Amino acid sequence: HLSRKHLASDGFQDSLEARAELSAAPKKKEVQTKLAGWKHFVAGGVAGACEVIGTMPLDVAKTQMQLNPGKFHGPINACVTIARTGGPQALYYGMPAFLTQTSAKAAIRFFGFSQFKEITTMAIGQEKAKENETLVNLVAGLFAGAGEAALWTTPTERLKVLRQAEANSSGPKRYNSMLGTTKIIVQEQGVRGMFVGLVPCVIRQASSVGFRFMCYKPTKDVLTSVTGLDEGVGIFMLAGGTVGALSVAANNPVDVIKNIQQAGHKGGTIQVGREIMAESGVKGFYRGLSARVPRVFCGQAITFAAYETMAKFLLSI
Repeated sequence: HLSRKHLASDGFQDSLEARAELSAAPKKKEVQTKLAGWKHFVAGGVAGACEVIGTMPLDVAKTQMQLNPGKFHGPINACVTIARTGGPQALYYGMPAFLTQTSAKAAIRFFGFSQFKEITTMAIGQEKAKENETLVNLVAGLFAGAGEAALWTTPTERLKVLRQAEANSSGPKRYNSMLGTTKIIVQEQGVRGMFVGLVPCVIRQASSVGFRFMCYKPTKDVLTSVTGLDEGVGIFMLAGGTVGALSVAANNPVDVIKNIQQAGHKGGTIQVGREIMAESGVKGFYRGLSARVPRVFCGQAITFAAYETMAKFLLSI
């Protein structure tokens, strides 16, 4: 008889416990099997796609609020105004880029996290890694987030932001598709134009991902202890949403700078920051936060729950 269960000591579906019960002996032999790297990638990709489907309108609203300060009275008003101006489809401008970006981003993130966690564990030793699991998760998350931003998130967010910047415009659109937008950018600015906003994007992703992976398992533990519930989709969603919302509340300033740069501003990161401060003061760095927090809460709730569920399934095959 062979039974399997996800190890409680690991928060990211890295391993399972297989217990082989021998009829002749009362002792149980335990064998650990790690989740293969490609399975982290697949589970992350599925999770990212689920996130996009559920949160796209709030992402469009967040971008519009950051690019047009004072124009909207909260995320609901932004969604209604955008839908009235460009039709309901306007809330999904940039969807191909966002879907491609988010599913691949999540795949790279979870795969990268598992690999960097393994590298860190090998570097410091298994015992130290076990004693300092929270710190190991932070370091692995920081590297995973930075790599994700440099390889994938910056160019795909550039496409998404340019399309979303036109969402509230009733006139003809310049950026009509993901491929068309890519062609325009490369023709006018070269490949370098795809990586506008790289610095704030790396800072945003590294800080967000590092914080989420560091806090996800402790948050899950607290929730199971307080509620008395076993781990399940509800706990995964609440823990993922909580760490997601807290992470973006801290790094919204770099997100505002990134979006302004990627929408076409010619200045560098520091210059854009100075202009925001001169124009709006500190509050200017928190544009769109009222739309970003619920979007990321919902998005990370979906992402972590979908990842955990998909990874558990992949452990069985």
